[in-house]
Amino acid sequence: MLENIESSDYIFKIIAVGNQSVGKTSITIRFATDKFSDDYKVTLGMNLSTKNVTINQKLIQMAVWDTAGQSSFEPLIPMYYRGALGAIVVYDITRRETFEGVKKWFTDIKRFAEEIPVVLIGNKSDLTDERVVTYEEGRALAEEYDKVWSKEVFFKESSAKDAVEVNESFTMLAESILAYLKEEVDEDEFDFSFDAPF
Repeated sequence: MLENIESSDYIFKIIAVGNQSVGKTSITIRFATDKFSDDYKVTLGMNLSTKNVTINQKLIQMAVWDTAGQSSFEPLIPMYYRGALGAIVVYDITRRETFEGVKKWFTDIKRFAEEIPVVLIGNKSDLTDERVVTYEEGRALAEEYDKVWSKEVFFKESSAKDAVEVNESFTMLAESILAYLKEEVDEDEFDFSFDAPF
């Protein structure tokens, strides 16, 4: 899942965060490989997936760090977040406690990666009969953060299983990152590389 770095104009480090079992890994794998598996395995530490996307005629490698949701990995959070240019915060629309956990992940992002562009994703939208968090609740929370966050906060509901709004979420994030970098930094001086965990 690692694509050629040399062919890319930029490398954007993206962190995928959220409570355990919300579907972060399924979303990142769907984005990187367009595949889905029901064979769930708990992420231990971090998984790295990459995919090249073209935004405004620039080839961007999206390096997505899929982080563990368990509290036992919290001491590693500063390393995972360092250098991130964007984030997806994922909750499960069938488990309200994961929606209530969103605040913690925004707090961590602000603390360890500053206020970077974020897409708040309500995952498992295909499980309509099991939904306990409404679309309106998710959108309202994203709008609440967008008012106080220095960068853009977007909202999507996705289904990694059905490939709904997954690519769109990452494309939206890449567009936002590219836009604010062009506004705030000199592209010739900015280091778009990222620190690998190995």
